[in-house]
Amino acid sequence: MATEARSQFIEAITPGLFCYGVNTFKRYKAPWKELFTTAKSKKAKEEIAYMSGLGLGRAKPEGTGISYDARKEGPKITVVHDTMGLGLRITEEMIEDKQYAEMDEGMKDLSISAAETQNIRAFDLFNSTTKTSADGNTIFYATHDRLDGSTYSNLYSATSLSQDALEDDQAAFEALRDDRGLIVNRAGSIRIILVNSKQAWRLAKYFKSAFEPDTANNAINTFKDQNGGMKFIASPYVTSETARFYIGEKSRHLGPIHFTRRPVTFAKDSNFETGDALIKYTFRDSCGVCNPMNIAKNAGA
Repeated sequence: MATEARSQFIEAITPGLFCYGVNTFKRYKAPWKELFTTAKSKKAKEEIAYMSGLGLGRAKPEGTGISYDARKEGPKITVVHDTMGLGLRITEEMIEDKQYAEMDEGMKDLSISAAETQNIRAFDLFNSTTKTSADGNTIFYATHDRLDGSTYSNLYSATSLSQDALEDDQAAFEALRDDRGLIVNRAGSIRIILVNSKQAWRLAKYFKSAFEPDTANNAINTFKDQNGGMKFIASPYVTSETARFYIGEKSRHLGPIHFTRRPVTFAKDSNFETGDALIKYTFRDSCGVCNPMNIAKNAGA
């Protein structure tokens, strides 16, 4: 068991240092919360399913009855909550002999660990190439199953980031048809474009430039005018430096969903025999994608 003892922290028990530094960097917040539908859970696992709507209306010849249709039930996913945690053990002698207040910041360091763990776990839904949605295919896939027997793609042809590429991806996103072949007419279309931090400056040009960037003329930047409430999030938690992800409207059965079974909880105690201080955090959560019809990926180039 890892333990903080005097033998590992000679300088911490030696008076006279100008300072005793710790990793007090400003940390990233929790950007994944903007990408996920979030919900609380009171069970050991959660299951999500979905069904289609109805098809198009049909002509009714004079003197005959109307046609009837039936909705179709889709597959489901099951997500099981993981318990995550980390602890810190400090010897009684270390506590007594420490010379610097920074040694008392163990709870803060555990908080940083908990937040970072949640960020990485959530973004793994985008970074992973093996996680699957309810139809058994990977989350971003070229031939996802529709309930009418046809297929659709939420994995676009890989292209370098440019204004033309963004416009093509947006057109593909808006052209999607639902499980009965009806045009989706997406509310708000793309809500968020998610990229690695390396692409932040270039995306900012497309979102904020009054004129077309990367050209020698003064043509109006139509992408800026047409993107409505769309915004972009650049995050180092996206591991691919070229990929971009498109996230549409939030829904309990569409796209990424995150369940909190138990939020981050801290506890502390001491060992009676050794006098060591024990501090820990734990949390239980899970995330998954049932129907990936409102998210898409371009792997970039």
